[in-house]
Amino acid sequence: MPQKGAPGTMANSRAGQKKKAKTPAWKVFVTVLILIISVAIVLSVVLSVFGIPFIGRPGGSGWVDQFLEPNVSGDSNWMDNDTGRPVLSGDRRDKVYNFLVAGLNDDTGNNTDTLMLVHFDVENMGANIVQIPRDTYINAGYNFHKINSVFAAGYNRAELGTEKGQRRKAGMNELCEFIETNMAVKIDFTVIVDLSAFENFIDQLGGLHVKVPCDMTYSDPEQNLYIDLRQGEQTLSGYQAMCLVRNRKTYADADYGRMDVQKIALAALMKQVKENITDVSTLSSLMSIAVNDVTTDLTVDNCVYFATKVLKMDMSRVKMLTLPTQNANGYITILKTNAVEVIDQYLNVYAETFTAEQFDSGKIFTNKDPNSVQYKTYLYNEMEYKVYSADHIDDEVSLNVMGKK
Repeated sequence: MPQKGAPGTMANSRAGQKKKAKTPAWKVFVTVLILIISVAIVLSVVLSVFGIPFIGRPGGSGWVDQFLEPNVSGDSNWMDNDTGRPVLSGDRRDKVYNFLVAGLNDDTGNNTDTLMLVHFDVENMGANIVQIPRDTYINAGYNFHKINSVFAAGYNRAELGTEKGQRRKAGMNELCEFIETNMAVKIDFTVIVDLSAFENFIDQLGGLHVKVPCDMTYSDPEQNLYIDLRQGEQTLSGYQAMCLVRNRKTYADADYGRMDVQKIALAALMKQVKENITDVSTLSSLMSIAVNDVTTDLTVDNCVYFATKVLKMDMSRVKMLTLPTQNANGYITILKTNAVEVIDQYLNVYAETFTAEQFDSGKIFTNKDPNSVQYKTYLYNEMEYKVYSADHIDDEVSLNVMGKK
């Protein structure tokens, strides 16, 4: 916060001073409004780097809740008798929202290597983050049988010559429609973040204070990736933090280990933002990143609404998990029974219970051979999956480090 003047200066001397003119009320209001919008934009970026805007205390009768509460439509999931697919309409729970967040790296051909569904329950002051493994199998007519190719397909189909932002929106629209149609998860808002934005954001924040869970060493000159991190609590630069969240070669279970470390980084980032977001000079620097490196359908009103909730959020109310999958004949395959449970408990915006009949009616997440290992894994296998709490995640994550017994 700006200081009013040190003791003993002319600013604080009362002798011979005229009474200071009172600032007009409208100027005070405009100044406060600009600050709120600045915080809102920055928060929406910070929390969407991994897909997690915070939300805060329930409801309230203030002007923000009265005038800026997002207007979302859609009722309960019910089946269309003609198509056999879920129709996303019916009765919704009050003040509950879903976000689809994608992290992009242009070096990998616009594949969404970080993909998350984020559930905001403003009414009950809670947030859930469900990570979708990038190599999750799909059988939907794309050139590659992986969910991270859906965005790229929509992006590439956009008319040549269309500016990059519009092509990204086309890719996100295709990904959004794919998830709504096949997972039957209602999506209200979308956010796309460049890896470069994440790196720049961390540098402007003064580094990421995080507990690196293990030693990490790996080089990939083609992607300009040189990872050399040591275990323990430390402050990482933007580039080092990017290496932390991208690394997967250290873990025997590859992408699963990376997703768990991303949870650790996200929890550390959330804590740091809550502690430092009052620094006005830092806010100014972060705003330029928000404008240039994030593509979203969030309006300024939306950002202000969620930002007024964010700083009051208790970290214990943020839950993180990975969509349950298993390797079946070389394909990362969703476990249907677990997926239905996760969607109902952690992503359901409707009053009605989510059912197995609504999930993947076209069997897009497996092959069509009922005798195959993959089909049986998809339909019959179940697993115990871990749900992490953001306030204790350092102690909860157990990594399967390559070569470590």
